[in-house]
Amino acid sequence: MEHKDYIATLPEAERKALAVCGISKANQLSRISPERLYAEIEQARQLFGEEELPALSQERLQQIYTLSTAQTESKQPEQTPTKKTEDEDFARNIPELKLRNRNRHRKVEDEETAGTVREMTQEEAEKHKKHVTGKSGAIRCTHPLRTMLSALLLIWMYVAIIGAIAYTAGLLLGVIKNASSAIPLALFLSGVLPYILIVRKTKCSVCNMPILSMASYPRNKFAHRFPLLGYTFPTALHIIFLWWYRCPACGTPQKLLKRKHHR
Repeated sequence: MEHKDYIATLPEAERKALAVCGISKANQLSRISPERLYAEIEQARQLFGEEELPALSQERLQQIYTLSTAQTESKQPEQTPTKKTEDEDFARNIPELKLRNRNRHRKVEDEETAGTVREMTQEEAEKHKKHVTGKSGAIRCTHPLRTMLSALLLIWMYVAIIGAIAYTAGLLLGVIKNASSAIPLALFLSGVLPYILIVRKTKCSVCNMPILSMASYPRNKFAHRFPLLGYTFPTALHIIFLWWYRCPACGTPQKLLKRKHHR
Protein backbone atom coordinates (compact mmCIF):
# COMPACT_ATOMS: atom_id res chain seq x y z
CA MET A 1 0.00 0.00 0.00
CA GLU A 2 1.37 3.35 -1.06
CA HIS A 3 1.55 6.12 1.57
CA LYS A 4 0.44 9.59 0.58
CA ASP A 5 3.13 12.24 0.93
CA TYR A 6 2.68 14.19 4.16
CA ILE A 7 3.09 17.58 2.45
CA ALA A 8 0.10 16.77 0.24
CA THR A 9 -2.09 16.34 3.34
CA LEU A 10 -1.42 19.88 4.61
CA PRO A 11 -3.88 22.75 4.04
CA GLU A 12 -3.51 24.62 0.76
CA ALA A 13 -2.24 27.81 2.45
CA GLU A 14 0.54 25.93 4.26
CA ARG A 15 1.47 24.02 1.10
CA LYS A 16 1.65 27.33 -0.78
CA ALA A 17 3.99 28.82 1.86
CA LEU A 18 6.26 25.79 1.68
CA ALA A 19 6.19 25.72 -2.13
CA VAL A 20 7.51 29.29 -2.27
CA CYS A 21 10.63 27.99 -0.45
CA GLY A 22 10.96 25.01 -2.82
CA ILE A 23 9.41 22.41 -0.48
CA SER A 24 6.86 20.18 -2.19
CA LYS A 25 7.70 16.74 -0.77
CA ALA A 26 8.44 15.36 2.66
CA ASN A 27 11.96 14.19 1.77
CA GLN A 28 12.81 17.77 0.73
CA LEU A 29 11.69 19.04 4.10
CA SER A 30 14.24 16.86 5.89
CA ARG A 31 17.12 18.65 4.11
CA ILE A 32 16.50 22.01 5.80
CA SER A 33 16.22 22.99 9.44
CA PRO A 34 12.95 24.45 10.82
CA GLU A 35 14.70 27.68 11.85
CA ARG A 36 16.05 28.33 8.38
CA LEU A 37 12.73 27.44 6.77
CA TYR A 38 10.91 29.89 9.07
CA ALA A 39 13.38 32.67 8.12
CA GLU A 40 12.90 32.00 4.38
CA ILE A 41 9.09 32.02 4.70
CA GLU A 42 9.22 35.40 6.51
CA GLN A 43 11.45 36.82 3.77
CA ALA A 44 9.02 35.51 1.11
CA ARG A 45 6.08 37.13 2.92
CA GLN A 46 7.88 40.47 2.92
CA LEU A 47 8.67 40.09 -0.78
CA PHE A 48 5.25 38.89 -2.05
CA GLY A 49 3.16 40.60 0.60
CA GLU A 50 1.76 39.33 3.86
CA GLU A 51 -1.72 39.01 2.34
CA GLU A 52 -0.52 36.57 -0.35
CA LEU A 53 1.29 34.16 1.98
CA PRO A 54 -0.07 32.96 5.32
CA ALA A 55 2.07 33.19 8.43
CA LEU A 56 3.51 29.99 9.86
CA SER A 57 4.80 30.01 13.41
CA GLN A 58 7.96 28.21 14.45
CA GLU A 59 5.89 25.80 16.55
CA ARG A 60 3.78 24.83 13.50
CA LEU A 61 6.86 24.37 11.33
CA GLN A 62 8.45 22.22 14.03
CA GLN A 63 5.28 20.11 14.17
CA ILE A 64 5.22 19.72 10.37
CA TYR A 65 8.89 18.82 10.38
CA THR A 66 8.45 16.20 13.14
CA LEU A 67 5.43 14.50 11.54
CA SER A 68 7.04 14.51 8.09
CA THR A 69 10.24 12.93 9.43
CA ALA A 70 8.28 10.25 11.30
CA GLN A 71 6.32 9.34 8.15
CA THR A 72 9.53 9.15 6.06
CA GLU A 73 11.23 6.83 8.57
CA SER A 74 8.15 4.59 8.79
CA LYS A 75 8.28 3.99 5.04
CA GLN A 76 11.85 2.65 5.01
CA PRO A 77 11.23 -0.86 6.47
CA GLU A 78 8.38 -1.45 4.00
CA GLN A 79 10.57 -0.76 0.96
CA THR A 80 11.74 -3.88 -0.88
CA PRO A 81 15.35 -3.98 -2.10
CA THR A 82 15.63 -2.94 -5.73
CA LYS A 83 17.88 -4.53 -8.34
CA LYS A 84 20.27 -1.60 -8.02
CA THR A 85 20.68 -2.24 -4.29
CA GLU A 86 21.34 -5.94 -4.94
CA ASP A 87 23.90 -5.07 -7.60
CA GLU A 88 25.63 -2.67 -5.22
CA ASP A 89 25.80 -5.37 -2.54
CA PHE A 90 27.24 -7.84 -5.04
CA ALA A 91 29.80 -5.30 -6.24
CA ARG A 92 30.73 -4.57 -2.64
CA ASN A 93 31.34 -8.30 -2.04
CA ILE A 94 33.45 -8.80 -5.20
CA PRO A 95 36.82 -7.94 -3.49
CA GLU A 96 36.07 -10.41 -0.70
CA LEU A 97 35.13 -13.12 -3.23
CA LYS A 98 38.27 -12.47 -5.24
CA LEU A 99 40.41 -12.64 -2.10
CA ARG A 100 38.74 -15.87 -1.07
CA ASN A 101 39.30 -17.45 -4.50
CA ARG A 102 42.89 -16.21 -4.59
CA ASN A 103 43.58 -17.76 -1.19
CA ARG A 104 41.99 -21.02 -2.31
CA HIS A 105 44.15 -21.17 -5.47
CA ARG A 106 47.25 -20.21 -3.48
CA LYS A 107 46.55 -22.98 -0.97
CA VAL A 108 46.27 -25.53 -3.79
CA GLU A 109 49.52 -24.28 -5.36
CA ASP A 110 51.30 -24.42 -2.01
CA GLU A 111 50.12 -27.99 -1.47
CA GLU A 112 51.32 -28.99 -4.95
CA THR A 113 54.68 -27.28 -4.41
CA ALA A 114 55.08 -28.90 -1.00
CA GLY A 115 54.36 -32.29 -2.52
CA THR A 116 56.95 -31.69 -5.24
CA VAL A 117 59.56 -30.67 -2.71
CA ARG A 118 58.86 -33.72 -0.54
CA GLU A 119 59.07 -36.02 -3.55
CA MET A 120 62.36 -34.44 -4.65
CA THR A 121 63.76 -34.67 -1.15
CA GLN A 122 62.97 -38.35 -0.89
CA GLU A 123 63.78 -39.64 -4.36
CA GLU A 124 66.13 -37.22 -6.07
CA ALA A 125 68.06 -35.49 -3.27
CA GLU A 126 71.29 -37.36 -3.93
CA LYS A 127 71.05 -36.90 -7.69
CA HIS A 128 70.34 -33.19 -7.31
CA LYS A 129 73.25 -32.74 -4.89
CA LYS A 130 75.59 -34.53 -7.29
CA HIS A 131 74.39 -32.34 -10.15
CA VAL A 132 74.93 -29.14 -8.14
CA THR A 133 78.31 -29.99 -6.63
CA GLY A 134 79.74 -32.09 -9.49
CA LYS A 135 80.69 -31.57 -13.12
CA SER A 136 77.61 -33.15 -14.71
CA GLY A 137 75.96 -29.74 -15.15
CA ALA A 138 79.09 -27.91 -16.31
CA ILE A 139 78.90 -25.42 -19.18
CA ARG A 140 81.55 -24.79 -21.83
CA CYS A 141 84.24 -22.25 -20.90
CA THR A 142 84.48 -19.45 -23.47
CA HIS A 143 88.28 -19.01 -23.10
CA PRO A 144 89.78 -22.42 -22.23
CA LEU A 145 93.33 -21.72 -23.46
CA ARG A 146 93.70 -18.55 -21.40
CA THR A 147 92.22 -20.31 -18.38
CA MET A 148 94.67 -23.24 -18.70
CA LEU A 149 97.61 -20.85 -19.19
CA SER A 150 96.58 -18.85 -16.13
CA ALA A 151 96.36 -22.02 -14.03
CA LEU A 152 99.86 -23.10 -15.13
CA LEU A 153 101.29 -19.65 -14.41
CA LEU A 154 99.68 -19.62 -10.97
CA ILE A 155 101.29 -22.95 -10.08
CA TRP A 156 104.61 -21.63 -11.41
CA MET A 157 104.23 -18.55 -9.21
CA TYR A 158 103.93 -20.70 -6.09
CA VAL A 159 106.98 -22.75 -7.18
CA ALA A 160 109.00 -19.62 -8.03
CA ILE A 161 108.22 -17.91 -4.72
CA ILE A 162 109.09 -21.04 -2.72
CA GLY A 163 112.27 -21.48 -4.77
CA ALA A 164 113.26 -17.84 -4.24
CA ILE A 165 112.73 -18.16 -0.48
CA ALA A 166 114.70 -21.42 -0.33
CA TYR A 167 117.53 -20.00 -2.46
CA THR A 168 117.75 -16.89 -0.30
CA ALA A 169 117.83 -19.02 2.86
CA GLY A 170 120.62 -21.13 1.35
CA LEU A 171 122.67 -18.04 0.58
CA LEU A 172 122.20 -16.65 4.09
CA LEU A 173 123.08 -19.94 5.75
CA GLY A 174 126.09 -20.55 3.52
CA VAL A 175 124.73 -23.74 2.05
CA ILE A 176 124.91 -22.28 -1.46
CA LYS A 177 128.25 -20.69 -2.26
CA ASN A 178 129.63 -18.73 -5.21
CA ALA A 179 126.09 -17.93 -6.48
CA SER A 180 124.60 -14.67 -7.62
CA SER A 181 122.15 -12.96 -5.32
CA ALA A 182 120.10 -11.91 -8.36
CA ILE A 183 118.78 -15.44 -8.88
CA PRO A 184 116.19 -15.28 -6.07
CA LEU A 185 114.99 -11.92 -7.37
CA ALA A 186 114.70 -13.31 -10.89
CA LEU A 187 112.69 -16.30 -9.62
CA PHE A 188 110.40 -14.04 -7.64
CA LEU A 189 109.76 -11.69 -10.57
CA SER A 190 109.25 -14.60 -13.00
CA GLY A 191 106.41 -15.79 -10.83
CA VAL A 192 104.83 -12.49 -9.75
CA LEU A 193 104.86 -10.60 -13.08
CA PRO A 194 102.80 -13.23 -15.01
CA TYR A 195 100.33 -13.26 -12.14
CA ILE A 196 99.89 -9.48 -12.32
CA LEU A 197 99.69 -9.31 -16.11
CA ILE A 198 97.72 -12.47 -16.98
CA VAL A 199 96.52 -14.64 -14.11
CA ARG A 200 94.56 -12.15 -12.01
CA LYS A 201 92.85 -10.75 -15.13
CA THR A 202 91.38 -14.10 -16.20
CA LYS A 203 87.65 -13.89 -15.46
CA CYS A 204 84.62 -16.17 -15.30
CA SER A 205 82.49 -16.51 -18.43
CA VAL A 206 79.28 -16.13 -16.39
CA CYS A 207 79.80 -13.57 -13.62
CA ASN A 208 82.94 -11.84 -15.01
CA MET A 209 84.73 -12.17 -11.67
CA PRO A 210 88.46 -13.13 -11.48
CA ILE A 211 88.90 -16.90 -11.27
CA LEU A 212 92.46 -17.16 -9.88
CA SER A 213 92.79 -13.79 -8.17
CA MET A 214 93.93 -13.68 -4.55
CA ALA A 215 91.82 -10.58 -3.94
CA SER A 216 89.24 -10.79 -1.18
CA TYR A 217 85.66 -11.16 -2.45
CA PRO A 218 82.67 -13.36 -1.50
CA ARG A 219 83.25 -17.01 -2.41
CA ASN A 220 80.67 -19.63 -3.33
CA LYS A 221 80.11 -22.44 -0.83
CA PHE A 222 80.75 -25.05 -3.55
CA ALA A 223 84.02 -23.47 -4.71
CA HIS A 224 87.24 -25.54 -4.63
CA ARG A 225 89.16 -24.89 -1.43
CA PHE A 226 92.07 -26.31 0.55
CA PRO A 227 92.63 -25.42 4.21
CA LEU A 228 95.39 -22.80 4.61
CA LEU A 229 95.78 -22.58 0.81
CA GLY A 230 92.48 -20.86 0.05
CA TYR A 231 90.66 -21.04 -3.28
CA THR A 232 93.10 -20.11 -6.06
CA PHE A 233 95.57 -23.00 -5.73
CA PRO A 234 92.97 -25.82 -5.66
CA THR A 235 91.06 -24.16 -8.51
CA ALA A 236 94.24 -24.12 -10.59
CA LEU A 237 94.88 -27.81 -9.82
CA HIS A 238 91.31 -28.64 -10.85
CA ILE A 239 91.83 -26.87 -14.16
CA ILE A 240 95.15 -28.58 -14.91
CA PHE A 241 94.33 -32.15 -13.89
CA LEU A 242 90.55 -32.45 -14.31
CA TRP A 243 89.94 -29.95 -17.14
CA TRP A 244 87.00 -28.31 -15.41
CA TYR A 245 86.55 -25.94 -12.50
CA ARG A 246 83.90 -24.22 -10.42
CA CYS A 247 83.93 -20.42 -10.37
CA PRO A 248 84.93 -19.25 -6.86
CA ALA A 249 82.47 -16.33 -7.12
CA CYS A 250 79.23 -17.62 -8.69
CA GLY A 251 79.89 -21.35 -8.32
CA THR A 252 79.08 -22.18 -11.95
CA PRO A 253 80.87 -25.38 -13.10
CA GLN A 254 82.71 -24.87 -16.40
CA LYS A 255 84.54 -27.38 -18.58
CA LEU A 256 87.51 -26.64 -20.81
CA LEU A 257 87.05 -29.51 -23.27
CA LYS A 258 83.97 -31.32 -24.48
CA ARG A 259 84.63 -34.80 -23.17
CA LYS A 260 82.27 -37.66 -22.39
CA HIS A 261 82.67 -37.50 -18.62
CA HIS A 262 81.79 -33.78 -18.72
CA ARG A 263 78.37 -34.31 -20.27
